[in-house]
Amino acid sequence: MDTIEKKYIKMVKKCLPLRTDNRKEIINIIQKGIHDYILDYQITDYNSLITGFGSPQEIVDHYIDESPSQLRLQRNTFTVLIMVFAFLLTCSILIAVSYYYYDNTPSYIIEESPVKTETLPNEF
Repeated sequence: MDTIEKKYIKMVKKCLPLRTDNRKEIINIIQKGIHDYILDYQITDYNSLITGFGSPQEIVDHYIDESPSQLRLQRNTFTVLIMVFAFLLTCSILIAVSYYYYDNTPSYIIEESPVKTETLPNEF
């Protein structure tokens, strides 16, 4: 594999969402297309490959738009999971801090002293 091809595929891997079922298949299809394009047009440098074939981000976006909605759903699901995790983490930290603060504050309730009750002598 040519170094131009390797560099392009490396950029494609960075642009492609991580949570796809057919990630390897997508990369192989794009790699075959790049290889054929380089051979057909005798591409010798990376910039001319991007000019003719398109940037790695454009290729990934195009493939995702043309792919089944399952791939887009997985991309959105991963984002939602990250947001839910961040929300739950924030809530648990706030609860822990408030519990710690509440537990360590001094009590300002003044206890009443017990009243002594004595019986008075009946001698008057």
